[in-house]
Amino acid sequence: MQKESSSAVHHNTSDHRFELNVDGATVFAEYKLAPGTIIFYHTLTPGALRGRGLAARVVEAGLNYA
Repeated sequence: MQKESSSAVHHNTSDHRFELNVDGATVFAEYKLAPGTIIFYHTLTPGALRGRGLAARVVEAGLNYA
């Protein structure tokens, strides 16, 4: 798995998602909150960034937050 060391995962609380900006594009995992629960319901990795382990990084950040 290749990691992008120059980018850090950002918790975008206003849009309820964890984001990673790489090469001018954004990888993200969206969530919604319920009482005592965080539900991850959508991830997106632009085609040009797939296969680099970036979605795993945003999901891992979200799970660590949870």
